Amino acid sequence: MEMLLRKNDVEVITATVNLEETWLGHFQPARRLQAVSDPPIHTIRIPIYLASDGLSVPTPKFSPSFAPVTVKAEEEIASAAGCWLFDYLRRSQQKGFFLPLSGGIDSAATALAVHSAARMIHQAIDSGNEHVLRDIQRIAEKPETWRPKDPREVTGQILHTCFMGSKNSSRETRERAQALSEAIGSYHLEAEIDPLVKAFTDQYSTTFPGRRLRFKGEGGSNQENLALQNLQARSRMVLAYEYAAMLTETRGRSGNLLVLGSANVDEALRADLNPIGGISKKDLRRFIEHARNTWHLEVLAGFLTATPTAELEPITASYVQSDEADMGCTYEELSMFGRLRKINKLGPWSMWQYLCSEWTHLTPRQVYQKTRFLWHMFGVNRHKQETLTPALHAESYSPDSNRYDLLPFLRPPLTWAYRRIEAMLGKMEELEGKGPLEQQSCG
Repeated sequence: MEMLLRKNDVEVITATVNLEETWLGHFQPARRLQAVSDPPIHTIRIPIYLASDGLSVPTPKFSPSFAPVTVKAEEEIASAAGCWLFDYLRRSQQKGFFLPLSGGIDSAATALAVHSAARMIHQAIDSGNEHVLRDIQRIAEKPETWRPKDPREVTGQILHTCFMGSKNSSRETRERAQALSEAIGSYHLEAEIDPLVKAFTDQYSTTFPGRRLRFKGEGGSNQENLALQNLQARSRMVLAYEYAAMLTETRGRSGNLLVLGSANVDEALRADLNPIGGISKKDLRRFIEHARNTWHLEVLAGFLTATPTAELEPITASYVQSDEADMGCTYEELSMFGRLRKINKLGPWSMWQYLCSEWTHLTPRQVYQKTRFLWHMFGVNRHKQETLTPALHAESYSPDSNRYDLLPFLRPPLTWAYRRIEAMLGKMEELEGKGPLEQQSCG
């Protein structure tokens, strides 16, 4: 992987190859298969040579060959995301990153991507790379005599994290965010967003006297519950841009920070950059496990075992918000849906056929309901992919609407596919003695 990903801004790599070996590799099988039937090929010599005048003494030494490098997904995320972030940082002339650190897997993976960049920067400096040293000195506004003693010091110069808590935040997520920032060395803050949210809800009550926004658990409607959750998420982003603009001045430096998003491939949230925007939750877990074992960050164990939650609703004795419960499917199911739709190019009918053989724990009707629900949710949220944050796209499983996901963002109804599935289900259930087809309501 080190051979593939470099830290210099511009790097030229040359090799001396033997074109005769390339020709022989093509010639031998072609000769065996085609010599009997092919007509003779007449050779015409022209005074044009690719490498020399044809009379020079052959090069005494060719470049050595090496085996193809095969890396695991988690290794590629660690190296590619780190290089991508550092390359963007120095070319954009900005002074670092700002990341709202929630204590969940997604923001932790984003922080680890920056820490990976810091590790590669420190390794390059230790190897004598003066170009990288000058870059990080300029970014951190350090004198020429400054050299970082370890990756944590580099992280502390380029990554600023903040736990933006609310009355809905748990002690566990706050402690995880603090522990991770200490482990990787980021410049860490804590802030509360409740006053911002209250200002918005008070404004609503002023505009509509007698009305007050309430969570669902407090007797509010689904629409009120969603509005209150969105208010918290948007308040955090507004606060993030304020801190990104002013933290450099607070630390006695100039310039601005780039706000990092932490929305995985199945989400669509705005920021300046999103290093995990083309990575599924499944691969992010593998990346965090890799960082835990390779970089000896035992603090990551708590992130891997924690229940994914946005913590946007009040926690009660009988209720704790869960991402998978909110979505109506597991992350494993969501990842399967995304890969079948994007990589395998399957529609509802073909997807249902495939999943009936994969999800054997569900009946064909349950698979249909799940498939139809996922396609419905994709349709109503498709427009969000048109304005995605710039992200690292390392595979075809990507939501980028301009390069990978080229379906129209206003798609026609999927009536034909649903009717075909329902007709097939009717026949299957009739054979099994389950009676006529029930009408479906979702989608």
